[in-house]
Amino acid sequence: MHVVDTSELKRPTQRKLHAAWQELHGRQVLATPTVATELAPLGAISAQKNVSVAEQQLETRAADLSAKRANDLRQQVWWARMWRDPESPYRIVPVSPEQEELAERILTEISPRCFPGTDPEDIPDRPDARIVAESLVLGAKMLLTSNLRSIDHIEVNKWTVKHGAEWDIRPEPLLHDADDTFVKWTVEDAALERWVQTGLLACWPPGDDADAIDVIEQTAAGIGALCRGTGGKLPRAAARLLNGLEKHPDPIGLVEKTRTILPSKTVDSDREHPSYPLRRAGASVGGTITSR
Repeated sequence: MHVVDTSELKRPTQRKLHAAWQELHGRQVLATPTVATELAPLGAISAQKNVSVAEQQLETRAADLSAKRANDLRQQVWWARMWRDPESPYRIVPVSPEQEELAERILTEISPRCFPGTDPEDIPDRPDARIVAESLVLGAKMLLTSNLRSIDHIEVNKWTVKHGAEWDIRPEPLLHDADDTFVKWTVEDAALERWVQTGLLACWPPGDDADAIDVIEQTAAGIGALCRGTGGKLPRAAARLLNGLEKHPDPIGLVEKTRTILPSKTVDSDREHPSYPLRRAGASVGGTITSR
């Protein structure tokens, strides 16, 4: 089981690449409870209820909210709906009371070198550390963007390999760079074509019937931004995707093959997001998921 760090879900194109890749394999993007809370503090808390705190605030205080705050709440509402809908591309992996207790113990014992710049006494309160502990007790592998400033990947993996068995945790590396992992997953030709399809879905224009050339051009633009590091933190995987698209013997045929997958949960859920261009402009968008 792979879970993703908050950093993988904050940027739209990067988030949609994760979602589309999992969708094409019949899976969902998995996140720990603390990742969900970081993304939507007022949405994740009540994710299993019919109405989140974010939804309540947006409904009852709409007239008093600044535009920025209202938009923030709308994004939290979107996440709350994603977590709540069992058919959405995203799912919170629950942590049992026993696992939560084990995670708390790990947070008091794990090497302080795993979390640079954090006072050892503060480690249990740090979201980054809590996400690591939750991933450990869930027996998951964690995908994240390389960033040694808050989490030292080498130290975490060393600690897990050395001490995992003592905690009934698999003694193997926990943290895996998302960029490197996607590159490794797409070595074979069939996997590379699936990765290109992932990019097509992640960048699909408004309307399931979009012209194939428009789909290709928007994908090239969106993935090109990732290659330059302006749209996310998957430069090598994005470069491989773009190379696969540019060198594909029949890109229009691949678009039409991908079109048969529509309606796509990744595409439709993104059309509900407050940042979606047509939604920002107040236009209606077809093919969205409307039932929760």
